[in-house]
Amino acid sequence: MRAMALDIISEGLFGDAWGATEDYSESNVRAHALSELMLVLHRRATDFGDRRWRASADLSGEEHDEASRWRSVLVPFVRSEITSASEAYNQSAGSSMLTQWVRQWPSLSDDDLENLCLTFLTMGHENISTSIAWTLIQLAENQEAQRECRAEVLTSHVWQTDSAMPSDADGLEVFRFLSRLKLADAAFLESSRLFPSVPAITRMATKDVVVAGYRIPSGTEVVFNIYGLNRDCAAWGEAASAFVLHRPSSSSSSLSSSSSSECLHSWSFGGGQRVCLGRPLSVVEIKAALAVVLSRFELSSGSGPLVKPNNLVSLRPGAHAIRFSWRAQASKL
Repeated sequence: MRAMALDIISEGLFGDAWGATEDYSESNVRAHALSELMLVLHRRATDFGDRRWRASADLSGEEHDEASRWRSVLVPFVRSEITSASEAYNQSAGSSMLTQWVRQWPSLSDDDLENLCLTFLTMGHENISTSIAWTLIQLAENQEAQRECRAEVLTSHVWQTDSAMPSDADGLEVFRFLSRLKLADAAFLESSRLFPSVPAITRMATKDVVVAGYRIPSGTEVVFNIYGLNRDCAAWGEAASAFVLHRPSSSSSSLSSSSSSECLHSWSFGGGQRVCLGRPLSVVEIKAALAVVLSRFELSSGSGPLVKPNNLVSLRPGAHAIRFSWRAQASKL
């Protein structure tokens, strides 16, 4: 799943997939370096006994050496893409995200662009792959919801059961099609409510404030339990821990917008000025993946309904088997 997400995000960023789905081994230098860098970030982000990582992006000691090693592999590739994007901009060509950044924000330095690319490569493919996995698990466990989402995809007239992936020339049409998949929106939102990629976030109080009778002094770091908030019975009712495709706040929300006010109770993407930077992109990618999978496969669970989450950089699902049964009507993938 992470290999697929990496190919999606690298093609969107640079206009060229890194080939992780074909080769995720050490021979794929870029994909392997990113995978190893993510392992360092996993260890760092889950070490809640060491608060230095929250105060500074810098690592130290062995972690610094290891992170620098893998970052030094990735940076030359990224810098080369930045140069190519700048040349494409000068020639009024190119449609990758990086080229669009160069075109729309000429004041960004190469260092700024490098940091943006590394952010999207790391957290972009990590959170997207995790979200796709959780959504597929929920649909495998909820057959009626799966049938409804599949029916919506198959009546779209873009991804037909016997069609290949739409060509690049059909990109705008596909985007419009994805925006119409309201049940896919609802399935993803409900899944991310139950299993948010980031189960907790921190904020620092910039002034003294009283919340629910508790005085929080300026400078205090506050932890928001997103996982708990999204399962609060006071907000979601007695079925707060259940997957409900037609939950009002899920089925009526539009995830193509970056506004966090559209789902007041769910903070899976954060909120305010710190709302998830890649939210609009992640929604499009996840819905595209769901459309492809549901049009070609029927999903069923092989492990039972209980899945143990593993809290690393993202809230990954533990070991869980999903059966992918090729649909009789689908002639090709």
